[in-house]
Amino acid sequence: MRKLQSFTFILLSFLIYSCDKNETGFTAVGGQLPAHYIVIKDSSFSPSTLSVVAGSTVTFINQTALPSTVESNDTIAIKPVNVAASGSYTFKVNNPGAIPYHSVSHPSATGIIIVSP
Repeated sequence: MRKLQSFTFILLSFLIYSCDKNETGFTAVGGQLPAHYIVIKDSSFSPSTLSVVAGSTVTFINQTALPSTVESNDTIAIKPVNVAASGSYTFKVNNPGAIPYHSVSHPSATGIIIVSP
């Protein structure tokens, strides 16, 4: 009977260890939403319309040789920020609604971020 208990304990320990092993190298982190990207290039934004959920991060990536200043039309949701040439700027959107934005140096470059709850 004692050998059966020892065998059962070893088998259960092995199974628990095997299930706990992370063979893919991926560590799941709860509560984090994926990042979303808006590329600044050729005096425009791509995509010009972006839909995200509240709590997401949005990154502006400047793929030009010159700095670009981006701001929301109300200058509150996205305060004027200078995105360096070949640089980026990341911020988190928390409140549902629409955030229209534009480039200060290229007023025709506009876009909108739609934030759902």
